[in-house]
Amino acid sequence: MGSDREQREELGAGADGAAASVADRSRRRLLRVAGATVGVGVLLGGGATLRLLMPTARAAPPIRAGRPDEFPPHGLRLLTAAPIFVLHEEEGFAALSARCPHLGCLVQRRGAGYVCPCHGSEFDLRGARLSGAAARGLRWLRVEVTADAVYVDPAVEVSAGTFVDG
Repeated sequence: MGSDREQREELGAGADGAAASVADRSRRRLLRVAGATVGVGVLLGGGATLRLLMPTARAAPPIRAGRPDEFPPHGLRLLTAAPIFVLHEEEGFAALSARCPHLGCLVQRRGAGYVCPCHGSEFDLRGARLSGAAARGLRWLRVEVTADAVYVDPAVEVSAGTFVDG
């Protein structure tokens, strides 16, 4: 049997060993909890980021512009349901957005084309950019013509110069 000192050292070592074991377990638990918290944060943050990248709004249905016989040849009509110009030319029907591509202001019909009152961009009758702050022409929109109606889909852009028979 050892001296009191040896016994105290053994007991102390045992006590220190137990304290160290408790500290190790506490540290592991802390690391697990911290890791789980970070993991949950990454999942939630990643989910929120993905949600921002996915469109949530549904596109509006096509707009009924009127009956084909309501559009005189070489005519132009600004729809009241949406800022859209509908053209009826020899080639057929076409639709142009009435929003300036620069900042979205509503263009106005002037002379042989359109002008943006916000920054002075000018466009010809078919929406091609002539001058001003806009970097491109007016958007051409998809048109569908049936026997009863002319429809314009404001959510679908088509190539400039796209006319639909009607």
